[in-house]
Amino acid sequence: YEKYRALGQSKKVVAIGEFGLDYYYEPKSREKREAQRRKQKAALAVQVRLAQELNLPVILHCRKAHDDLIEILNTRYTIQNTKLRGVVHCYTGDLKQAEQFYNLGLYFGFNGLIFKDVPALPNPEEIISSIPLDRIVLETDSPYLVPSQAGAERNEPMFVKYVAEEISRIKSISMEEVASATTANAKSLFGLPQT
Repeated sequence: YEKYRALGQSKKVVAIGEFGLDYYYEPKSREKREAQRRKQKAALAVQVRLAQELNLPVILHCRKAHDDLIEILNTRYTIQNTKLRGVVHCYTGDLKQAEQFYNLGLYFGFNGLIFKDVPALPNPEEIISSIPLDRIVLETDSPYLVPSQAGAERNEPMFVKYVAEEISRIKSISMEEVASATTANAKSLFGLPQT
């Protein structure tokens, strides 16, 4: 903890993450599954504490665990009157969960996953249209989640333009407006110069 705390004090560090809860690959036995979830929740608590001590935003990973993450963030971090700043990376929750993350003050990260037809996931178009533009940031998740338009096997940061174009289409606004707003959002969230 102290080593990461020391590293986190560098001016080059703008956030703590990516960390969170991931229930996608879990043991079959209930006992092992619960033990694994307890370990993840304990690690989450330590990393949030580190971010709060350093006054840095968090980048939250959440896969098939949105309700648990919301419950933890609500009970542990809002009761203490501590406003947690951060982004839910690669957002895959539903609308109700999005509203709860929104009420916590968090941003939503979108990447090439919005182009994938994944039956188990909520409709990204419905989610994106419901979230105000001032809470959206663009992500690549490079080298993964390549937008199909890129025609590549490996994702690259330059392919984030396809995500911006899709958000522009969904929200019926210009690509320039999406680019400007999401850039300003990222700079604000991560404390970067606004120039």
